[in-house]
Amino acid sequence: MSDQQIFALQGATVTAAFALRYLPEGDEWRAEGIELVLASGGSVVLWNGTDWTLKVSAGGWPALPDWAWPPEAWVFEPLEGLGRPGLDHILTASPVHNEVGELYGATFGFAAGALTIGSGDSMSWTLLRED
Repeated sequence: MSDQQIFALQGATVTAAFALRYLPEGDEWRAEGIELVLASGGSVVLWNGTDWTLKVSAGGWPALPDWAWPPEAWVFEPLEGLGRPGLDHILTASPVHNEVGELYGATFGFAAGALTIGSGDSMSWTLLRED
């Protein structure tokens, strides 16, 4: 199902994006998900499953996802650049699979760059800009 959810983002317009960061007790902030806020309304959350595969679900921006518990241990951190001209309209959306075929990440192509997301022990992302 998640591959189709990734493909469905092709053609969408992103107005903002946020990392969802978690602070385990006595540890450092860890990225556990990315929320893409869409111009059409609503949002999409790409997040680490407990098996380190990439999960995709509808978001409730600005509310935290249900799995983000306890709420006081979570923050949204803006992903700078996404949502601005050239990095707003998703031209391509491709799922990325690990060596056993599980959904591990996604790549989103924009006119002025690409966003690559990977799941694992912590969520990772790279925003490559062409400007």
